[in-house]
Amino acid sequence: MSPVSNSSPSLHQTSYPGGKWEPGPARYGHVIEKDVAVPMSDGVSLMASIAYPTDPKTGKRASGRFPVVIEHTPYVNLGRGELQPITYLTDHGYIVAIVWMRGMGKSGGAVDFYGVRDREDGASLVRWAAKDVSGTDGRVALVGCSFPAGHALGDAAAVGPNSPLKAVVASCNAFDSVGRGAWFKNGLPTANYWRFTGSLPAIAGGGDATRAFAKEMGELGRAGTPDGPALDAGFWTDRAPTRLAADVVRNGVPVLLWSGYKDLFPEPVLRSFVAFQNAAAGKPIWDPIGEGRKLSPRYQLLMGDWTHAEGLDIGLYLQWLDTWVKGVDTGLRDSAAPLHLFEGGTGRWVNVARFPITEVYTKFFPNGERLDRQSGAVATASLVYGQPDRGGWMLRFSTGPLPEGATIAGPFSATITAASSNTNMVLIGKLYDVAPDGSETQISEAGMLGSQSTLDDARSWKNAAGDVIFPWPKQDRDIPLVPGKEGRFVLGFIPVVWGIAPGHALRLDLMTANPTTLCKEDGLPTDKAAQTFCGLTDPQKLTVPGGTYTLRLGAEGTVLHLPLLPYKALPAARAGTLPTGWNESAHALAPTDIVYPLDWGTPGAGSPKR
Repeated sequence: MSPVSNSSPSLHQTSYPGGKWEPGPARYGHVIEKDVAVPMSDGVSLMASIAYPTDPKTGKRASGRFPVVIEHTPYVNLGRGELQPITYLTDHGYIVAIVWMRGMGKSGGAVDFYGVRDREDGASLVRWAAKDVSGTDGRVALVGCSFPAGHALGDAAAVGPNSPLKAVVASCNAFDSVGRGAWFKNGLPTANYWRFTGSLPAIAGGGDATRAFAKEMGELGRAGTPDGPALDAGFWTDRAPTRLAADVVRNGVPVLLWSGYKDLFPEPVLRSFVAFQNAAAGKPIWDPIGEGRKLSPRYQLLMGDWTHAEGLDIGLYLQWLDTWVKGVDTGLRDSAAPLHLFEGGTGRWVNVARFPITEVYTKFFPNGERLDRQSGAVATASLVYGQPDRGGWMLRFSTGPLPEGATIAGPFSATITAASSNTNMVLIGKLYDVAPDGSETQISEAGMLGSQSTLDDARSWKNAAGDVIFPWPKQDRDIPLVPGKEGRFVLGFIPVVWGIAPGHALRLDLMTANPTTLCKEDGLPTDKAAQTFCGLTDPQKLTVPGGTYTLRLGAEGTVLHLPLLPYKALPAARAGTLPTGWNESAHALAPTDIVYPLDWGTPGAGSPKR
């Protein structure tokens, strides 16, 4: 369903969140200085391009001093003048410095990939921007989508208290995102991981250091060893873990997170938002956010129905920076419900002030081919490892039509009681919204590797009934299954808000691999595969193929746990389009049909009126 706009401009001062701010016309032009060397503490120089505001009448550098926005990035567009849309910020009164991370592009050193050295570089860049950039007023911000967003968060954790860093916009990335989303998810390789070896050198300039790092990560990932990226162990120990959120809060840096349910890592982004809010409230960062908590507007999340790097709007970037860097009263400081979620199925936006959104869950039990709210007789069902379109190795369970509809609100899971004929198991689950005419839309998916299914109880969330609904697998080592021995496994789905229209049904598919339309027989992704599960590591190739899985049904052997609320139970936020989105087809700032939440205030309330 297309996003719905319920904007009423006549009732609001502006069309931007808060109703009291808008970017206004550009006050400046810009000039770009290229190949600026920025020395780091170990003698390595990072290379930068800097965009300075200019007087539009003379074309010369504008007088006065300006805050500096840094994008700490691997991307090759650095210094080519192709800096839109980020030069939009320059035209609105910011100096913008695009800096290649070490080991990539023209920068020296070896690739560190979010490690301690990269974070030290980030802290050095903030100090440099505050003191040494010509025309700086001493205030600094960090922005970026994808790779640069991960650096922005890590850098913000490293700057220390009372630093010049005043704000961060981190889009399409978060803490713990690569090892638990982009490359390996619940122990399983993703389509994005297999593309990584070829794509990283291409996006990062193709230097020797970059190629060497990509090659090493490819080899270590396939090997599945603790010193590589396939396990949440040695390599990931200090590479942007969620615990760094507490350092960002301690350093006093406001953060706007920005992602989508179809992005590479929606779960880590949601976890990062929760960690920020918990740290701000003095709570353990891994705890859920319960009802009645007062949340901080300094940490907000915009979660759309977007894939990677979609849905970005430079006007909202500017509004966040004006709020926290320049101290402008934009209305964003007033948000009492700083979690802004797109509701699939209805196209609405909702603001919420807790996560999970509800603790009351409805159980659905697979019975034969049905998905019922009552448990049936004890039975078994079998799955054979293999792609479902090459043998029908898939189980499918459907509800009847839901007469009054419903809303799936937040994290959810399926608990599976099963045994494998060998020492490992792969399970993939997909939940669909099925319309009366038979058309279907995927709501969410999940995947699990049996040998890495042990959960961290302190970080896994449970509902009011004690069922795990947002699991955190340890993923630190492989623990072989005992052939034929039944175990209980948790499939954690991507949390969503989704409206199931009256008369629609739900369908749960369980399979052991994705079809050949997404993943080739050798496990590598096809062109149609986005962020989904594909292939196996070398150790998994020795333990997974040939497996037959016996699932126990009935008597709560296999259960889908859904956070169901009435249809459209969550009040809709005011929403509409903005003129400052990045239009990929036009490759320019141009109006798009993307609908954004235009009220970031209280749940369902409109923005301030005149």
